[in-house]
Amino acid sequence: MFWKMKGIDEKRVAAIDNTDLITYGDVKRHIEEIQSITAERNVVLILSDNSVGSYLGYICFLYMNCAVILLENTVKEEFCKAMIEKYRPKFIWAQEKWRKLLDFPDLYKKYGFYLLSTGHETYTLNEKVGVILSTSGSTGNVKCVQLGYEGIQEHAKALGEVLEFTENDSIITTMPMAFVYTLSFINICISKGATVLLTNSNIMEKDFWSLFHKYHPTCISGLTVHYEMLSVMKLFEKNCQHLRILTQGGDVFGEKMRVKVTEYCRKYHKKGYILYGQTETSGTCGALSFFEDKETNCIGKAISSGSFEIENIECGQGELIYNGKCAMLGYATGDLDLTELPNVYGRVETGDIVRRDTDGCYYIVGRKKRFIKLYGKRVNLDDIENYVKKQFGVQECVCVGEKEKVWVILTEQQHSDAVLKEGIKNFLGISDTMIRIEYVDSMIKNESGKISYFKLEEMVRKMNEKKLNEVGRIR
Repeated sequence: MFWKMKGIDEKRVAAIDNTDLITYGDVKRHIEEIQSITAERNVVLILSDNSVGSYLGYICFLYMNCAVILLENTVKEEFCKAMIEKYRPKFIWAQEKWRKLLDFPDLYKKYGFYLLSTGHETYTLNEKVGVILSTSGSTGNVKCVQLGYEGIQEHAKALGEVLEFTENDSIITTMPMAFVYTLSFINICISKGATVLLTNSNIMEKDFWSLFHKYHPTCISGLTVHYEMLSVMKLFEKNCQHLRILTQGGDVFGEKMRVKVTEYCRKYHKKGYILYGQTETSGTCGALSFFEDKETNCIGKAISSGSFEIENIECGQGELIYNGKCAMLGYATGDLDLTELPNVYGRVETGDIVRRDTDGCYYIVGRKKRFIKLYGKRVNLDDIENYVKKQFGVQECVCVGEKEKVWVILTEQQHSDAVLKEGIKNFLGISDTMIRIEYVDSMIKNESGKISYFKLEEMVRKMNEKKLNEVGRIR
């Protein structure tokens, strides 16, 4: 496995953040220190951020064949404690804040992270389980995805081949390490002996650019919003010579921004890819070059780690199925799920409704289930509905959404919009600019009495367009 770091020059830099630098030799020495404390295969919870300390914990516990649960260190205390109760990790790798909140004894400290002992006993784990990632942010739903060692290995190899990534490349982070998109690139770097530039700062902040200009990353990846930020920071107005790979994923690339970035890549001979994937597929499972003349909803073709097929085809459309080694081992809601795996090996039902063109490229035309992504964070719309009903005593509430916004539709106003937005913002951990409150006389339902989400979404979109047009006339 690549995290064994065989054949990698120990003098090579593994990771850098705004204060620390660690070589692959340093990593190996720290692994030996931690192994002297615990050498058993255990469940380890990492409360991660984008730092050398967080990176060290991830690679160290993978090296030791542990099952690693990755959460963002910004999760709520009650969510973290619920995860500890459900999964019973023997150790936690976390910063000072969590050492105080959880009040577990610490056994080791390095780069601002502590190895905490929870007192839970070691229990039998399925030998395939490697990394466990939450699918639901911090909404209290602790459904997780189990990724296998083999799948993680295969994914790093396949995506590295697509990007033609080498040991001389380096990546700078734009999203949290606990996101599978970011973790994919960290894995590629480890597999090649390349360098990860880790920062918790966003693209609009000085510290991000200090790291960028000092260490010259060759690859940058992000969502559409990150490319909009890069445009504001004038990255595309001149050649950034050290930058050679640009990738976009997590949402549909806006047409104008896609054209702008594509022209930049073409002019200065950069590689550019739109990447499609899910946590359940270990990250990227489909890719499309910026230079392919396809519509914005095109996700290209499957990368070498697997294949695509369409199931239950009607009128040329159906659900996209991923088949391959990178498929998750199954979902988990607690420790028992880490012991016995369901029989889902090699297959993921993505929930995306797609069509395929004559070139063999796939296009997303809709969603089977009610999940959306808000700046890379997957949100269950049903979770929001249930929260609003319970928290605010609302009888009727329907949530619909798309990239960058959620519409909360109500039939009566029991609270001010500001109060509702504040509550939902805190519940989801997102900006209130992504939340819209709309009121209707009654919910649109179909003949069987079920909510017609499509028609409600269409209605509120028209309502918003009308409001924007009225604002335009006033101006």
